Amino acid sequence: MGPIYSESLEDLDSLFAFGQSEFKYCWDKEALSDYFSDTSSIYTILVHELEVIGYCLCNYNKFSKEVHLYQICISKSHRLKGYGLEIFKRTLKQACNFESVFLEVEVDNIPALSFYEKNGFKKLNQIKAFYSDGADAFAMHCIDSKLAKLLNT
Repeated sequence: MGPIYSESLEDLDSLFAFGQSEFKYCWDKEALSDYFSDTSSIYTILVHELEVIGYCLCNYNKFSKEVHLYQICISKSHRLKGYGLEIFKRTLKQACNFESVFLEVEVDNIPALSFYEKNGFKKLNQIKAFYSDGADAFAMHCIDSKLAKLLNT
């Protein structure tokens, strides 16, 4: 049986443990709990054989019609299989009538930069010392017209 895409959180501890093991900049448990209690949060969790193997966490501002992609993470053993794109698309489809998506990505994260650029994102600027370890990030942006094609595939 293939992976299951879920839009509900059943086990914060499992998601937190997965994030800690797979994602360099995972939030602490309190921040993660706060995220899931926020009504503007949209997310998809990818589960395979009862184990979390990926997630996409976003915030949707229905007034500005903007989505902010906070984190997308797929386990190392499941990367390059299309799960990242699928989980991203499923999460964005939860935001009705959005007009743009913003995100920050570490400047040295070449696979992520390639993924975002391939899917229509453009770099806006570089943010110095954005991450807790002092690493810089690129702020990136994509408008809905670029994502419409992606979401309809």
